[in-house]
Amino acid sequence: MVPLFGSIPGGPELLIIFLVFLLVPVLGAAVGFWIYRDAKGRGVPYAPAWAVGTVALFFAGFIPGLLALAVYLYMREELAGQASVA
Repeated sequence: MVPLFGSIPGGPELLIIFLVFLLVPVLGAAVGFWIYRDAKGRGVPYAPAWAVGTVALFFAGFIPGLLALAVYLYMREELAGQASVA
């Protein structure tokens, strides 16, 4: 009988694990870059800190990275307001 998923034991599982470990850092870097550009465009003085913090939390885990993104999206109007006051 011919195996359905090739000759590598655990082939599909290894592919899924590889994609998860590849996509999460790439997604984290992309989100960090977007946050940096958005924060710079809004005049937030510490845009690099938001970007680096978000990328670091994506490397720590997918859920913490999503939480950092949600916090930034919630706070970005206030952050832009702080930049205009200062």
